[in-house]
Amino acid sequence: MKRKDSTNILERVSSKELTKMCGILVSVLYDLNLINYKELQVKWHTVNELLDRFRGLVRLCTIQYPELSFKSLEHDKNEGRKVYDGDFVVGFYTIKGPVSFYFKKKYLKEFNHLPFSETAPLISVNPTISHEERIQKIRTFRMMAANNYSKEMIIDEINNSIYLDGSQKPKNRNLIEITEEKLNDICKENAKPKVLEEDLTQQLSDILNALTKRKIIDSKDLCMVWHPSKDYFNFILELMALFTVSFPELAFASYKHYDEKNDSISNFNGDFITGLYTPEGPISLHFKNTEATKFNHLNWIENAPMYDNYDHTEVMNRLNSLAITLSSKKSKEDILKSINTNIYLHESHKTNPQYQKN
Repeated sequence: MKRKDSTNILERVSSKELTKMCGILVSVLYDLNLINYKELQVKWHTVNELLDRFRGLVRLCTIQYPELSFKSLEHDKNEGRKVYDGDFVVGFYTIKGPVSFYFKKKYLKEFNHLPFSETAPLISVNPTISHEERIQKIRTFRMMAANNYSKEMIIDEINNSIYLDGSQKPKNRNLIEITEEKLNDICKENAKPKVLEEDLTQQLSDILNALTKRKIIDSKDLCMVWHPSKDYFNFILELMALFTVSFPELAFASYKHYDEKNDSISNFNGDFITGLYTPEGPISLHFKNTEATKFNHLNWIENAPMYDNYDHTEVMNRLNSLAITLSSKKSKEDILKSINTNIYLHESHKTNPQYQKN
């Protein structure tokens, strides 16, 4: 019997379809408890790393705008869906209505600066709100801040905006008290079933990366159980732009690395670098040049600050140090004085007044 020739499958199935198939495979293996999807690494970051950085930026933004933020253990009764088991809801109010995100309850204490709402606001009468709609809501928030609206003006505008779908406004929040003892109990991580095949996650990562390298699938469209990685990148981009509008003095942007000879950005063709200065050192992110205009409010420098070999754990430590500093009762001026940004600058910048931030 003659074997069927399957070599032309790539001619018959598009990259988009193959990417979707791989996403279904990831979901099936996760449901069978054969992989830990959050440890899957496609290209630069694992799902866990993207989620951590995303959560860190949500935390910074809610510290900056606590009056326009919320957290709750429950959805509005008219939402038509329940909060995922083991998760809580946190989010923002915008002139287009609220936008919310889910995080594991073990991270609740990172949001101690926010009071508990009895329920999260009604996000939409349509339970299938799209990723694009959520991004648009964050973008309207950022545009208000970028257009020199004061914090008081933004709060007033959002409180008086008309939500056509009946979503709840920040001034109508019903707050509740939760004791420290109960909070500690809530934060306990639920026991998880043990992954049956410990090494299968890494093997699957290797396969997905090989398919990405050969351009058979598009890693940014690969759905990791709930969201493709590009969704997290979009959230991180918009939240980074939103936060840096409020604290441009603690941010930077550049088209070049600190050391172009030994640390070439050629690994990130078509990208620019933006980042934050924290009490423990800088962190940086790469985004496509097409997104650079979202950071026009920053002081662009010729070379990004020096990369001091920090890993993901150190990134989260530095984000945490910045969150703690911003949560203190210090004035903005005192916060800026407490973070010495000049020590991270390129040598050629240290003597140039244009780049002196402190």
